[in-house]
Amino acid sequence: MPGVGEAFISARIRIAFAALVTFALVPWLGPAMPVLPENAMVMVGQILHEILIGILIGTVARLIVSALEIGGMIISTQMGISAAVMFNPVMATQGSLISVFLSLAGLKILFLTNTHHLFFYALRDSYALFPPQEVLPIDAITNSVVQTVSASFRIAVQISAPFLVLGVVFFVGLGLLSRLMPAIQIFFIALPLQIILGLVLLGLSFSAIMMLFLQQLSESIGNFVS
Repeated sequence: MPGVGEAFISARIRIAFAALVTFALVPWLGPAMPVLPENAMVMVGQILHEILIGILIGTVARLIVSALEIGGMIISTQMGISAAVMFNPVMATQGSLISVFLSLAGLKILFLTNTHHLFFYALRDSYALFPPQEVLPIDAITNSVVQTVSASFRIAVQISAPFLVLGVVFFVGLGLLSRLMPAIQIFFIALPLQIILGLVLLGLSFSAIMMLFLQQLSESIGNFVS
C-alpha cells in the first residue's frame, strides 16, 4: 500500500498495521474462510495464494502512483531542471524535484480524500473475487497488470502533455531568435524564463493532474471491489 508499505518504514509499524487491518477484516471474512487444512503443503499453497493476490493489488496501486513520477520526470526535463534530483520517499528512489513534489502531493491527497479506503475494500472483496479454495485466474491477472501498465504510461503522457507543447513552442521560438542573433547565447539567457513558465503552467494544471490521478487510481483499485 502506498505510504505504508515503503521499505524504509519500520518493520514494526508495517507489521502492526497489517495486524490491525487483519483484525478489522475478520468479522466480515471469518465465515468465508476455509477450515484449517490438515496437510502442511495445502496450507503453504493457500498462503502463497493470498500472497500473490496481495502482490497483485499492491502492484496495481504502485503502477498508478508511478505515473506521477514518470510525468514529473518529463515535466522536469521540459523545464530544464532534470539534473536537480532528491530522494523520493514514495518510490524509495532518486527522482527529480517535480517527480518528488507530485508523488508526495498525490499521496497526501490520496489520504485527504479518503481514497485509501478503496484498498481496504479491495482486500475485503478480493476473497469473493479470488476464493481461497479456487485456482487463480492467471490470464485475467496478467491482463489486469498489462492494462494498468498501459494506463500508467497514458496518465504520465497526459500529465506532461501541456509541458511538451510548451517546450516545443518555446524551443522553436528560441531557435528562431538564435538564428536572428547568433552572437548571443539565447538558450542560456532564456533558461530562467523556461523555469518560470514551467512553474506557472504547473500551478495552473496541478488540480487537473491530481484529479486525473485519483480518477485512474479509483478505477484501477475499483476493479477489485465488488
